[in-house]
This record gives sequence, structure tokens and C-alpha cells, in this order.
Amino acid sequence: DLARELAKRINVLVELKPAPNPQGVIDAVSSGAADIGFVAYEPSRAGTVEFSQTYMLVQQSFLVLDSSSIRAIADIDRAGQVIAGVRNDSITLYLKRKLKQATLLEVENNPAEIQRLLTGKEIDAFGASRQRLTTLSTETPGSRVLPDTLFGVPQTIIVPKGRANVLTAVNRFIDEVRASGFLQSAITTSGIVGLQAAPAGSWQPSVPD
Repeated sequence: DLARELAKRINVLVELKPAPNPQGVIDAVSSGAADIGFVAYEPSRAGTVEFSQTYMLVQQSFLVLDSSSIRAIADIDRAGQVIAGVRNDSITLYLKRKLKQATLLEVENNPAEIQRLLTGKEIDAFGASRQRLTTLSTETPGSRVLPDTLFGVPQTIIVPKGRANVLTAVNRFIDEVRASGFLQSAITTSGIVGLQAAPAGSWQPSVPD
């Protein structure tokens, strides 16, 4: 919705190109194969592109078994527990930095394998976006999503490094669609669980310490 609205405002045709992962988005923009990209901000991804202000937050939480003693986010980082996340996902990169007692297991984005690990009690929890967890929970009897949120992943628009004028225009566009209600309307219409419009003033992308 944002890509089409931006294209309409500057009177250009829009072509949406899928990428296999966040690095694929960054590579496409930094190489000139794409003019802009939509990707979550993460400190380790900085370098070859410029990140806009945060326009949206994607809530991250965990899926556990109904019988698990893990009832809230505060129960995740405990000695002896194995917490899984998809390799290079924002939450996995975050957990790499923040887990002190629990063990992190990086897995591939394979729902069937994640279900097997969880139901077989090879992992104690699986971390991901609330939307992904909600879908996985409906397909995994005897599982539940934790009620609270670890953090909201900042969603940004990226532009090639050194294109200050383009970055300024993109940031202005985000301000306008937030103020007009377009952004919130797009989020509501999507029906995706666990999304929220970032408040005005979310100028510098960041994740919690």
C-alpha cells in the first residue's frame, strides 16, 4: 500500500519485487536493482543503505506448549531453556545480543520442523512476529502464544547510501501518511495481527537495550 501510494504521489509506475530475505532487500537497493526497499531496521544491517524513520512496529513474542512453565516474556531467559528463532530474523539477532542464561537455537524458516522441535520438547519456545506465531499456533494443537510482547521491530524504508534527498522525501512521505490516517488504515485493512503504526517522532530507527 505504501509503495503504491508513494508511486502515485510522484507519478511513476511501481514494480514490486520479492526478495528471499532482508539481506536480499538490502542488496537490491544498494546495487541499484531497486529504488527503495521495505525492511526491518537492525543495527547489524546498517552500512550500504540509509534507513528512514520508523513507520511501523511489528510485535515479537514467543510460542510455547500449553504445559510450559513459561507464562510471560520474563520467563524466557532462564538457565537450561532452549529458545529458537529463524536464522537472521530480527528477533534472533536481538536474542543473540540479549540472552544471558537460555541457549539460542537458530533454525531455518520451516514451520513443520519448528512444530516438531516444539512438540518434541527439543526447544522450550520459538520467537517470531505475533502474526507468524498466531498462524503457527492454530496449526499446532497444545500450543499458545505469550500474551506480552518482547519488543516491536522497527519497520523502515531503505534507500541507497548517499541519497540524502531521496531519504528526506521518504521521511516526509511517512510523516504525511501517518498524519492523514492512511498508514493506520492500511494496517487495519491488512488484517495482520501484531502491527502498530509507529508514533510521530520515531525518527531514528532503534531497538530496545
